[in-house]
Amino acid sequence: MFENKVKSFITNLQKYHRQNIFNPWSESDNQWDIGADAAVKRSENLYNYLIARRDAKFILVAEALGYQGGHFSGIAMTSERLFKTMPSCYFFDSEPCRTSCPTKLAAAGKPALVSGGFCEPTGSIVWKTMLSLMPTPTSWLHWNTFAFHPHKPGDTLTNRTPTDDEVESGKHLLVEFLNLFPNATVVAVGRIAHETLTGMGYTVTRVRHPANGGATEFKNNIHDLLSR
Repeated sequence: MFENKVKSFITNLQKYHRQNIFNPWSESDNQWDIGADAAVKRSENLYNYLIARRDAKFILVAEALGYQGGHFSGIAMTSERLFKTMPSCYFFDSEPCRTSCPTKLAAAGKPALVSGGFCEPTGSIVWKTMLSLMPTPTSWLHWNTFAFHPHKPGDTLTNRTPTDDEVESGKHLLVEFLNLFPNATVVAVGRIAHETLTGMGYTVTRVRHPANGGATEFKNNIHDLLSR
């Protein structure tokens, strides 16, 4: 069953541990998380997110989690701010949104850290663009070539590029993730994700990463992809 495969995948994610890498599904950030059960909440978020997307048509794959996004939400290219500004069914319901959406969202970051939660610029652009072109949110999903959050030593509220060794150490999890959605078209968000995926033998479409002034080109690339 798909549900069991997703549970197994999340269990395997939880086993990954390395220095200066934050694993949001098994670790709690003692300084910034809302409590010791934050990793449990993030795991539940990811489970519900993936289950709702069993029939997704596209997978957008970027590079790695960031502290403003998946570090606290447990979902790639998704911030806790989006949890608070969009209906919960956008994330977790396979059926169209209703007037009153059930609350399945689980906040993990301390409210005092940033009022309303962090806003991740890349995630916000991706969600806004995709919703404008594919109004059914469960038609696509997000992931990263390196599933976890690489940070600078001693500071989890920073981002850094994962090393080649770190990316290599997580490739088996990337393969397991993509195998959950064998019929979905894989879209590499940015050059680095494209190089990693093609280097692993995957045939993927590359779109511009929306960061650093790339938002318009990203939207145009996605529009062209969906128009084919």
